[in-house]
Amino acid sequence: MSVLVIDTECSGALRNKANPFDRRNKLVAIGYFNGTNVTIHYLRNSDASEILPTDFYNQCKQANIIVGFNLKFDLHWLRRYGLDLRGKKLWDCQLAEFILSNQKDAYPSLDASLQARGLPLKLNTLSQYLDSNVDVDCIPEEELLGYLKGDLTSTYQLYVTQKSLIKPYESLFRLQCSDLEVLADMEYNGMKYNLAKSKELSDASDAREAVLLSNLNNLCNCNYINWGSNDHVSAVLYGGRIVIEKRVPVGVYRTGNKAGSPRFKIEEVEYPFPRLVDPLKGSALKKEGFFSVGEDVLSELKATGTARKIITNLQQLAKIRKERNTYFDGIPKKMAELECTEYVHGQINQCVVVTGRTSSSKPNLQNIPEGGRECFESRFS
Repeated sequence: MSVLVIDTECSGALRNKANPFDRRNKLVAIGYFNGTNVTIHYLRNSDASEILPTDFYNQCKQANIIVGFNLKFDLHWLRRYGLDLRGKKLWDCQLAEFILSNQKDAYPSLDASLQARGLPLKLNTLSQYLDSNVDVDCIPEEELLGYLKGDLTSTYQLYVTQKSLIKPYESLFRLQCSDLEVLADMEYNGMKYNLAKSKELSDASDAREAVLLSNLNNLCNCNYINWGSNDHVSAVLYGGRIVIEKRVPVGVYRTGNKAGSPRFKIEEVEYPFPRLVDPLKGSALKKEGFFSVGEDVLSELKATGTARKIITNLQQLAKIRKERNTYFDGIPKKMAELECTEYVHGQINQCVVVTGRTSSSKPNLQNIPEGGRECFESRFS
């Protein structure tokens, strides 16, 4: 049974970790190792646009097992360049290492995995460039290809070591690798997203936020409270003082370019607030006189009257802001960062949660609020 280890090096590492869905990012180098020979191609100077070398394409198609570390990343890049490896048996050494750690070590690195298995660490010559804001496509060819070769041989050594270790968990691992193929397909296809609808929902959130802020100010009979400041909210609920800087007029300029214009000085004005509700035991902060106002704390406070009304409005405000920032504004922002105009390509993660379930990130597509679901549409309608 032929085994092929593959790896890719891509530009955009400093921009967004070489996200394969950002069309500005490009493959810089690719390589494969069949257990005997390492073959590497440097693509940066290639005239061909997004076309893989024939031998790389053929080797991948002929191999029985494709091995990699964080393999989903490489599968995305190869598929973007015309090589679709769906249907192949996969072995992701990162996923194997996560399972071998009893699913406790989230996103294990190649170095950490090699160290855990008593294998020689790879030579990391690229960090000095990345730390100096030099992207992968500007790293000297010889150093980049040497690094890629080290990744390939190290990954192969890790694969050989894992083969015997994974046997007690083989059924689980095989299932997870099958899932990896499906998840990669889901990420690559993405979800169609209606940006106009998202903007509409964002504007509606702004209007609802304005109403809640007005309610809060009316409840306190003032308009100088910053409801996004934990210190201010703590003073309002538990009693304390809010200090506001104000510009106070002190006459006019008599000379110079500003002659005749009003002059101001900055004065601090303190506003005292009585205690409306007792803080929870153990919720005092290091900053003397202040207490926690986190969502979990607010939900447990034994508040009545004005305090209860303030807390209810604060909870609604937090929910609105979270929905808007994470979804209605957050998803379009992430799409814009990748220069995507129609589809959102979220990550579905296997190497995070100790229970083994998948998680979602960049953005989180598992907990979309009911209103936000209106923005996702079928591409077949």
